[in-house]
Amino acid sequence: MATSRVALFALLGFCLLRPSLSISSLIEQRGYVAVLIDDSRSMSVKDDGQRTRADLAGEWVGASAEVRKRLEDRFRVRYYRFAENAEQANPDSLRQSGNVSDIGGALSHVAADMNGLPLAGVVLISDGADNSQRD
Repeated sequence: MATSRVALFALLGFCLLRPSLSISSLIEQRGYVAVLIDDSRSMSVKDDGQRTRADLAGEWVGASAEVRKRLEDRFRVRYYRFAENAEQANPDSLRQSGNVSDIGGALSHVAADMNGLPLAGVVLISDGADNSQRD
């Protein structure tokens, strides 16, 4: 009998604490996604002898790319090109003219540019050759 009273008071005390469950979900078109595209000369290399690395990147973020459409349906997307410096750009206007791929600098630029915005993610498209001499 005493055990059931203690259990009842414990349950009553727990209810008085007002426990709650908070579930956050992504609200479409509220979050931002930054897409960084390497625009250095190394992206003009034809690894398979037919298509350049930039052509392959275009298959992901070109005007008719399915991935691009899906991203833009769910998020506000900002596109950046980077080589020595990063800048906002249309992904269809890449030149592959940069001498350096500064991935760290590009990420720092995006972090500063999107400071205070609800950043849902960052997509980085590059051949991975960071030759910027930056730690």
